[in-house]
Parts: sequence; structure tokens; C-alpha cells
Amino acid sequence: MQTFLLVSSDKKFIKKATDDMVNKLGVSDYNLHPIYPEPSIGIGQVRKITQLITVKTYAGGNRLIIINDMGKATTEAQNALLKILEEPPLGTYFLLTVDNADRLLPTIISRSQIISNRLRDDNESSPVSKISDLINQVINSSEGDRLIISAAQAKSKEDTIILMDNIVSALEKNMQQNANTIPLSRADTALLIRKVLAAKEYINRNVNYKTTLDLLFLGFPNKQLSLKPSPLPQ
Repeated sequence: MQTFLLVSSDKKFIKKATDDMVNKLGVSDYNLHPIYPEPSIGIGQVRKITQLITVKTYAGGNRLIIINDMGKATTEAQNALLKILEEPPLGTYFLLTVDNADRLLPTIISRSQIISNRLRDDNESSPVSKISDLINQVINSSEGDRLIISAAQAKSKEDTIILMDNIVSALEKNMQQNANTIPLSRADTALLIRKVLAAKEYINRNVNYKTTLDLLFLGFPNKQLSLKPSPLPQ
């Protein structure tokens, strides 16, 4: 993946993560191109990026385009940039910084590798309690944050399937024991279990696991709405 999304409001974290990316990619000063809002990021700046990537990089090295405060980009600019992010030239990388992912188009998020100081890795050797925390995190999050959480979890097809099995186990245990660690009604819990099992089946049929997990997390109930009783589907 050649697009990275840095989600944080911590300027020190952003500076360190940016420096780490520059060093990791071996980008020289000549191939480093920061973009800033003026006061927003408009279609004109995206056109400049389009022109820039048609020019060969200095000494054949990697190029890094840093778009700062991407949340200030207009919808028109984001849609135009999306076309570039879908098929970036070889050796050209993008680092987008934003303090709130809800300001970005979901398609921008889904095409990016997320870097954030808010992410937790709940997927490796996760006990039920950690999976319950993950479920609560998702149902309490906005759509943008749900996509960020999904990106952090979907590391491979196999890991995603294991994650889904663990989610089902946590939901079943919560419902059977009336543990109330997950604030969902029994009907909503049962419906969510069905959604997770259906998503797992899609992945087993070789549907893209990242997209499937994105859609699954976006389909998780909202905490406030889930407090109201809802009937089981017929």
C-alpha cells in the first residue's frame, strides 16, 4: 500500500511518525513534497499533485507527498485525490494527516494504511474480555473511527476469520451469561452474531477480507439505538 493515513491531534506524534516514514522510505529532501491548507485544500492543489507525479523523481528515489490537515480538504478535492490514490505511480507514496477521520470520505480511509496513537491491537491471543472491549469500542465509534479500527484489525485473511470467531464467542457468552459487558439487547446480539457469521462466510468465499470487515463494523449497532428493544428478523 502506498497511502498512509496518520490520525492524531498530537503534533509531536505526527512529527515523529512523519520522520519515521521519511527514513523508512529513504526519501531525500528533493523528493519530499509537503502540502498545506490555504486555508483549505482545494481542487487546485490536487491538480498540482497530479502534475507533480508525472515528473520523474530525483535520482530515481522514492517520492513522499505529505498532505497536512487533510480534514480541511474540500469534498471535490478528496474525490479528485481518490483517483490518484487508486493507482499511484511506482515509488510515489502519500502521507495524509488528520485529527478526525470523520472529516474524510470513507473511500479515502479504506485505501489507506492507518497510523494512529489511538489504536489498540486486540486481535492477537485475545481473551473474551479484550474482544468485548473491541466490540464496545466499535459500537461507540463514529463511521470514520470504525473504519480505522477495522484497518487495525484486518491484518490477514486468516487473522480476520479468527477475529470473527472470537467476536461470535464473546457475543454468545455475553448473551448466555447476561454479563452486560456489551450493552446490546438479546435481539440485537443475536442479529449481530448472524451478521458476523455471514461476513465470515463471504471471506471463506474469497471476498476481500478488508472490505468485508469494514462493512461488518459499519453495520454494528449504535449504542444509543441498541438500548431500545428490536425484534428478531423473520
